[in-house]
Order: sequence, then structure tokens, then C-alpha cells
Amino acid sequence: MKRGFTIIELLVTLAIIAILAAVGVAVMSQVMANSKSKLTQAELDDLAMMDTTLVHKVGIQPVDMTQFLQAWQSLHCALIGKPQHWVCEPSTLNKLPGVQYGLINAPGSPVQIKGVVAIDDAWGRPIVLHNGVFQSAGYSGKMGNADNLYSH
Repeated sequence: MKRGFTIIELLVTLAIIAILAAVGVAVMSQVMANSKSKLTQAELDDLAMMDTTLVHKVGIQPVDMTQFLQAWQSLHCALIGKPQHWVCEPSTLNKLPGVQYGLINAPGSPVQIKGVVAIDDAWGRPIVLHNGVFQSAGYSGKMGNADNLYSH
């Protein structure tokens, strides 16, 4: 009477499990890449809307990300209280997922306040503003590739 499994049966079972695991990992990797692309595209589109608002309210078209961040934050900061101090109200900018904070100059003042100094995409790379278009290097991390993302 036969007991247990043969070595061939065990190897076939392990091979099937390995194939299923490899397919699962590949599918999950693609799902993660797609979700990061969609998150970054939404972030770029939010920035483009903010840029349009900035142009209408202030009348300037920022030439780079630093100028954009400074101009946007100047719309949302005020000198208040006694003694006076700078306060920046929360805005769409603060709600973006890749926001990095640091010290910025308060509007029209040499005083340094906490503000947004950079915005990263879902891969942790900086979003840039070039010729009026917000850009992400995408999955590859290199500009000029097919996976780059641009604001609409």
C-alpha cells in the first residue's frame, strides 16, 4: 500500500505554486504602477488648476516650480495678531500627497515661515513646472521617456 506523495507529485505542486506566485507578483506590480500613475496625474491636474487660479488672481505666469509655490502661498498667508506673526491658511496645495515643507520667505518680508518648498510625485521624485506645464518623470525617473506624465 502506497503512503504519501511521490517526489514528482510534490515537484509538480511546487512548480504550480511558483508559477501562480510569479503571475500574482507581476499583476500586483502592474496595479501598483497604474495607481501611482493615476495619483500623480491627479496631482499634476490639481497643480494646473491652481496655476490657472494664480494667473487669474495675480496676473503672473510662474516660470518654474519655486516661483509657483511662492506666488501661491503669498495668496494664502497673512500677517496677524499682536505681536504680529505670519499665518498661512490651509489650501489645496497643503492637501497634495507629495508636499515637502521647509522655510520660505513670508510675502514681501525677509521673515522666514513654514511653507511648501517642493512637491513630489508618487515615486518620490520632484514635480517640475516647465513652459507652463507641470511634469513628472514617471516610473522610469527620466524625462523624455514614454512613461512621463504632464498636466492637462
